[in-house]
Parts: sequence; structure tokens; C-alpha cells
Amino acid sequence: MSSISIQDKLKQMIPHKPAWEYRLEPSVRITYAAMNHDITQERELPFVIGVMANLSGHVDAPLPSREFVEINRYNFDRVMQRMRPRLDLDVANTLAPNAGTMSIELRFNSLSDFEPQQVASQIEPLRKFFDVRTQLVALLTMVAGNDHLAERLWEIIKNSDPQQKPEEATIDDETKSGLVTAANAADGVYLLDHVIDEATIGRDDGEKKHVRQNISTLMKEVTAGTLLITKDLEATIATRIAEIDRLLSSQLNIVMHTKAFKQLEASWRGLDYLVRQTNTSSRLMIRVLHVSKEELSQDLDKVVSNQSTVFKLVYEKEYATIGGTPYGALIGDYEFGPHPMDMELLEKLSHVAARSHAPFIAAASPSMLNVERFADISSSHDLPQTFRTPDYARWRSFREGDNARYVALTLPHVVMRRPYRPDANLIHFNESITDDSDYLWGNAAYAVGTCLTNAFAKYGWCAAIHGMEGGRLKWPNNPETGLNCPTDLDITADHEIQLANLGFIPLLYRKNTGCIEFYTMQSCQRPKMYDSCVANDNSHRSAQLRYVLTTARFAHYVRLIIAERTGAFQSRVESERLLQDWIERYVASDDTATLDAKAQYPLREAKIQVAEVSRKPGSYQAILFLRPYFQLDAPATLRLVVDLRDAEAYR
Repeated sequence: MSSISIQDKLKQMIPHKPAWEYRLEPSVRITYAAMNHDITQERELPFVIGVMANLSGHVDAPLPSREFVEINRYNFDRVMQRMRPRLDLDVANTLAPNAGTMSIELRFNSLSDFEPQQVASQIEPLRKFFDVRTQLVALLTMVAGNDHLAERLWEIIKNSDPQQKPEEATIDDETKSGLVTAANAADGVYLLDHVIDEATIGRDDGEKKHVRQNISTLMKEVTAGTLLITKDLEATIATRIAEIDRLLSSQLNIVMHTKAFKQLEASWRGLDYLVRQTNTSSRLMIRVLHVSKEELSQDLDKVVSNQSTVFKLVYEKEYATIGGTPYGALIGDYEFGPHPMDMELLEKLSHVAARSHAPFIAAASPSMLNVERFADISSSHDLPQTFRTPDYARWRSFREGDNARYVALTLPHVVMRRPYRPDANLIHFNESITDDSDYLWGNAAYAVGTCLTNAFAKYGWCAAIHGMEGGRLKWPNNPETGLNCPTDLDITADHEIQLANLGFIPLLYRKNTGCIEFYTMQSCQRPKMYDSCVANDNSHRSAQLRYVLTTARFAHYVRLIIAERTGAFQSRVESERLLQDWIERYVASDDTATLDAKAQYPLREAKIQVAEVSRKPGSYQAILFLRPYFQLDAPATLRLVVDLRDAEAYR
């Protein structure tokens, strides 16, 4: 046991460095003695967020061959290229009447590839329309204010138009023949160059070539009958440009509003938000794994759960491996409802999360609240009554289990980008928003993850993750028109309380602030009820995500401390003494201590017991009783079980 008194610990906090050398905020820093070539070094575990999402859009390599990949704002595009997102779509063809459908293949190498111009460039008919539009816009710029050029082009077009009457011609038949073929034939080049020279446009051969191409495009449009000429050439060209814009917008709206496109774009934009809002470093990391919900379900649907790829990646490779970096939390870009398949998957994920002490954070689907859309929930909706029905029996049972403390589901959706407006993109794409379903809605779990990374970057652990201090985020994608808030449900105060009590993390919008906020961070676990008020308070806090996150971090250290010393102990007592001495480095039971002192000693009480696992001779578990109090409303004692029996297997 440690012989250092609380008073001695607090005396050690007397500043011995200039003030400017200290952090602006008190920060927790937990370390353990790691062995490196017979040299002992104090090592701090980084806080690692693991993101699991369907980021490919198509069937990829088998899941067992995939790995979590570290991602940050500097390698984002490289990671995206490595995952090769692709969509194969069959959509209605709106470019011509009764055109049927078109098959398209879209590839995405960067986030900008989801933007309308880049999408259009990958669809051959749209790319051609865009090229025509570009050349007509350039020609319109030349014609504007250049009366001579407009007049000469009018003469050329009028005399080359087969619909014109003979008496309307103003030049001889031989010249007219040359004009008709000017867009395609070499014998028309001289005539076009003559017009260009007369109009004093095109300073060199390169510019003249572009001007000639622009005029040729105009001639092709006239010949094809897609441009109806009038003497007001500017208006004629502008009308055709507007028609092309309409055709492009109509087709792009269909493509970009398909379910597959929206899901893929929302996932990448959600990941981009998390990455760009996180100051990644050697202490704070984000890793991403491409895996669809269906693949995840199939992977975990094994006779022996610890044979699944996800279990091996999260538990075996990091948590149970010497020198590994355990995941502090897992973000799942998935939605879960109350039906059996979703509940079975959630239960299996909770097992992985609890074994690895890495809370799994995902989203609740509208079906979880027995509605088709979150917007269907009225202010008078009785949410508690919905969850009392037989359809929610498995959900209620799940909430009673200890593993539910390691699962959190947030809601509703959050908008991932503003709708495209004609004046804000190069092809003047006008995104059609007929109702709320046309917005790009995404998973709010990315916002929860951002609160976690912000808290760790600032304070060294994840306690300040809710309310105004840690749960409020400036959301950059609040639509400027047509939508009052960036979520698809404006949650009332009553519903916020109800949802939290039902085991969810409600996302609120603070009106007139442009901010979203998590007022509470509740895990799915239903707090157990006792006869004692003190016990009930402790149970309620133990089910909150911030208490789980802060204590789980100590569990990671306990596992690695024992793994580092596999074979070095001859008794359970020695292991227990080592762990107890280590944990007491972070304990100071003085409620009046300064924030700096509490940051250095973030636990008010701590006790670790090492016990042999029943019916498994030689296998041990560490049972932790921790009472964290730095940045927490009130101390609560949490009991954690750390499995030590696999230490030898992963040495």
C-alpha cells in the first residue's frame, strides 16, 4: 500500500514552474510503467476512437482481411482512396422524354467528388451538357456588349439555319454552304477566324481556338434544333443555358437523392466532421474500419463470439496485446430499432464493448420510437407508453443487463450539409427540397464522438462531455432556408427528459445560436432501483456515459500492467498489491482540493481486488471499485471487472 498521505500529495502540487509553462486547463494524465528492452518507461495510453461505418458503398474484400486505419485531417483523402468508395446506380433518365433508365458508376476519391459538378463529370450525358454549357457561357460573355460580334453571328446562324426561307438569306449560296459546315469542317475555319478578327476577340492562336470552339458549339446547337434562334442573341444563348441548367438539375436531383448516394455521402461527411473537429496527436487518435451493418451482423453471428473479426480487432489486437492501444470508444454509423435482428446485433456488440471497456455509440432509428420519421413525433406523443408495449420486451430486457452500460444510442438525425443553391456551385445546380426528407441527414453519433475528443484534448479524459461546457457544438451545416433547425426533430424539454430516462442521448438544437447540444449523456442501461436514496443516486450516475468512459480508462491500464508482467508474479496477492499501489497514485479524498489537484488525483476512492475465476484454475480477474470526481457532478462508485486470464495467450 502507498505510504504517501493526502496532505503530502497536495503539497506536491505547489507550483515549481513559471505560470506560462502550465496548461490553460487542468488535465488528467495517467501513466503506467511499461517495459522496453529491460528499461522501464512511464507510458500514457492514447485515447483512441474507433469508427465503424459502411464507407465503400459496394461489396469489398472479405471482412477478415480489413483493418482499422488511422485517419486525420491530413491523410483523409488518402484513406478515402484506399477504401475506394463506389456506387453502381440505375436511375430514371430525365434528359429526354421517355428515355427510360440509365446505368451509372460513380467513384469517390475525395469529399469534393460528392459535389454536383464532380458527379456530373462522371456521367457521360451530363458531362457533355456541362461542356456545352461552359462554352455557351463563355460565348455569352463575348457577345455581351459586342454588337458587331452579335450581328455577325446572327447573320451566320440565320443563313445556316435550314428552317430559314430563301428570301431571308443575305449572303450567297456558296458562303451559306460554308457557314452550315463551319462547326465541323476545316473549310469553315477561315470564315470563323474572319468573324473573330472583325470582332477583335482572341489575342492569340490559343484564344482564337477556344472562341472558334465556342462558336462551333453554338452552331451545333442550332443545327440540332436544341437552340431556337432569335435576333436577340444574348437572350437566345441565355435561354439555352437555363434549359441546360434545368436538365442538369433534374437529373442530378434524382442521382444525388437516391438512398445509396445519400447514405454514402452522409457517412463520409459525418466522418469528415469528426476528423476536422479533432486535434489528433500521439495522445488522441481516430481509426476507421469500413464495415456495413449487414457484414457486422454476419461477423458476430458465430457460434463462438470471440472468433469474430470485430472482436479480434477491438479486443485481441489492442486491448489484450502487450503494447496495444485499447479503444476508448467505438462509434458505429448504424441505426438500431426494436426488432429482433437489431436487438441481437446490439447485444453482441455490447459484449465486445464491455469486454474491451470501449463504449459503443450509435444511433436509434425512427422505428425505435415506433414512427417512420422522427418528424412524426408530436409534442403530445407519449413516449414512455410506447416502450411499455410487448414489442419492446427485448429492449427492456437488454437495458437491465450490465453490458448495456457500454452502449449508447443517440437521436435524432443531424443535417450533414446545406442544400445546393444555383449561385453557389459551378453548374448552377438547384437542389430540389420538397420536404424534410430531401435534406442530407446523418448519424448524430459523430457529434457524440466529437464531444469525446474535445473533452480529452482539453482535459485528458472524457468527463466534460455534456451540457453547455462539453456537449455544445457549433454546427456548420445549419440550412439557411427551409429548415428551422439542423435536426429532423426539435426535441421539447419534456421529450428530452423522457428520452434520457428511456436510455437514449437526445440531441437538442439551441435556437438562434447555430449550436447543437447534448444536455445529457445516458447509456442504454436502466439504473437499478434500491431502497436507499444514496444507492439510487449512485446507480443513476453509474449508467451515465461519462462515468463509464472515465473509469474504463483505468481498466485499460490495469489490463496492460498485468500483461506487461506476465509470469513475474507467484501469487494473486502480489498482483493485487501492485495494482493497488499503482491506482493510489491517482487518489486524493479531499473535496476542497483545487481543480489542478483533482486533475492530478482524479479519483476520490479506489480499490482493486484480484480474484481467481470460478472453475478456471490459474485464471484471474481484477475487480475495480472506482469513485471518480474530477469534473463530475458528484462522486459515484463504479464496479468494473477486468479479465486477466488471457494475458499469457497474447504475450
